[in-house]
Amino acid sequence: MSHPFPPPPIKSFERLQAADGLLINAERWRTAHDYHRNRQNAQYQSLNQPGIVCGLGVRDVTAPSQVEARYRDGRWVQIQPGIAIDLAGNLIVIPTSYDFLLI
Repeated sequence: MSHPFPPPPIKSFERLQAADGLLINAERWRTAHDYHRNRQNAQYQSLNQPGIVCGLGVRDVTAPSQVEARYRDGRWVQIQPGIAIDLAGNLIVIPTSYDFLLI
């Protein structure tokens, strides 16, 4: 049976081996963070389907009063707070509402 979403790639994760006296530079810092992010993404991809976890509603709103009159034409939407997981297993967190003009 085929899966509608690709599984995570099967590969080992490079983990920084810390020891006393290890100097941290940008590359080592990135390696340490990449390990945790990649591990988390593989877990999200393995255990969940991509999509909305909670919230992230969309509704039409009136244009903010400070925008020019030519942009107050009923094409404004509001993205409401919520959490989602994308196809690569990245967690998407929208902590507050955002209003956007649809172009």
